Amino acid sequence: MPSLAHLSFSGLRRSVVPALRARYRGTAVRLVVHGAKPDIWLAANLDNPFRDWVDDDTRGGNAACKAYATAVRAVDRLPPSGDGRPADAETILRRLVDTLNDIDQKYHFIDTLRQEDAGEAFVALAARAGVEAPEAEQWFDEWRDF
Repeated sequence: MPSLAHLSFSGLRRSVVPALRARYRGTAVRLVVHGAKPDIWLAANLDNPFRDWVDDDTRGGNAACKAYATAVRAVDRLPPSGDGRPADAETILRRLVDTLNDIDQKYHFIDTLRQEDAGEAFVALAARAGVEAPEAEQWFDEWRDF
């Protein structure tokens, strides 16, 4: 590709960046790498819907990732069925929203797009816990302050 002048990557594994930089060093290609993350971090957060939040606010994004991971582990530990499951799921989901509220209070970075990300992640996690989408959406709207 002789006409290549600009190459931009976002969210790469940090381990591949040195080889990429070496490949284009001394060429006319302007290489831009943004948001490279450690392999271990990516492995732990690959399925985390908040993983890209760290690109804009490292501390807030990491706190959101941790809150979501904690909620997923708690939902996955719920008994497969039973009378206590809906109440237990509600408690877990409420804790997630409360934590996101606290994160927004502290870091002030949950904007409209992140609100939508959080809502989608919440409804998906609620479904995983056996909560119907309309009820989950209602809970999310009632509990969130951001």
